[in-house]
Amino acid sequence: MSVSQAIAHARAVRLRLRRPRNAVADHGIDLKRKPAPSVAEAAPPALLPLGIGTSLPEYELTYALAATVPPPVPSPLSVRTVQRAVCQHYGVTLADLLSNRRTQALVLPRQVAVWLCRQLTTHSLPAIGHHFGGRDHTTMLHAARRIDELRQTDAAIQARLDAFIAALSSATARSMAVTLGAEE
Repeated sequence: MSVSQAIAHARAVRLRLRRPRNAVADHGIDLKRKPAPSVAEAAPPALLPLGIGTSLPEYELTYALAATVPPPVPSPLSVRTVQRAVCQHYGVTLADLLSNRRTQALVLPRQVAVWLCRQLTTHSLPAIGHHFGGRDHTTMLHAARRIDELRQTDAAIQARLDAFIAALSSATARSMAVTLGAEE
């Protein structure tokens, strides 16, 4: 680009910046001047509907009685509880379950724990992955699908998973009963 072409280009850019194509005509509006208050803003507070603008002491606050408040909902089964139950059953440590090692002795318990977390908790796959050492949600999906496949073909795994579900569900029911019993 020559010097004269660069100068012409700079002039064209400056002109476009001063008057862009999509600019709206100002029609004599001064944007720097503060507009005068409108008639609606100057209306007295007494004329506003539903008591808007009245002072707070004129309102009477009423609260619901404690007897009508439903009891708090107990927390659902946690991921850590499922992980501990699987670790105890398979004889692995929690650190091993959360580690990056991929030996068969660790992969199956990890996948079972993921499948149980997906079935028994309200956590999403990314949240479950976070609890399993920061793994991706697609890894959790693969683990759950793998256990689903094994469940269809292996009766021993099906029975083991049913036993896990029964044990963890009864433990949750007992903890909910204790929680509700303590509040009454």
